[in-house]
Amino acid sequence: MSLFSFVMFQSFHTFLETYMSRPLANNFTAMLHACGTTILTARYLSGHRNIYNIVRAYSTGYFIYDFFHVLKYGKRSATNAFYLYHHLVSIYIIHKNPVIYKGCDILFWGELSNLPSYLVYYFLKTNNPQQLKIWKRIQAIVYTFIRLPVMAKLGYTIVPTVKDKTPFAALVPVYLMGAYWSSHLWRKLRDI
Repeated sequence: MSLFSFVMFQSFHTFLETYMSRPLANNFTAMLHACGTTILTARYLSGHRNIYNIVRAYSTGYFIYDFFHVLKYGKRSATNAFYLYHHLVSIYIIHKNPVIYKGCDILFWGELSNLPSYLVYYFLKTNNPQQLKIWKRIQAIVYTFIRLPVMAKLGYTIVPTVKDKTPFAALVPVYLMGAYWSSHLWRKLRDI
C-alpha cells in the first residue's frame, strides 16, 4: 500500500508540474500530504483505530516520495540532511506499535503544525506581501506552539510508559530541529 501512496504523490506532483514550477508543485504535494494526514489521524484519534494501516501507508509513501525528491533536487546541505533524517525517523516511528508509540498522535500534531508553512511558501513564490505577512505570523505561532510545548508534553507522557526508548531517542534530533526552526521563524518576523 505504501508503494501505491508513493506513486500517487509522485503522479500528483508530475500533474501539478504541468501547471506550475517544480518547487510549487512540491509545495502543494507536501500540503496534500499534510492535509490528508491531519484528517486521517484525527479520524484515528477519534476512535477509528482500523484505519491505522491506511495512515501508515499514506505517510510512508509520501516520506519516500519526498526523500527521493530531496536527493534529486535538493542542494547538499545540513538542512536537507536533517529533512532526510526526519523522513526516515518518521517512517520508523509510524511502523512501531501505534498504541504504545503514538505514531498517529505524533503525525497529527506534526502535520497540523506544518499547514501554515505551505501557504507562506505559496505567497512568497507568488509575490503577495500582504498575505505573506499574515501567514508568516500564523506560521510562527502555530508551529512554535505545537512543536515545542505540545510535542514536549506528548513525549513526556509517552516516554515513561515504554520499555524500548530507542524510537524516542531517534526523535530527539527531530524535536531539536523543531526548536531551531521555531526560533528561525520568530527571527524572520522581525524582517517584516
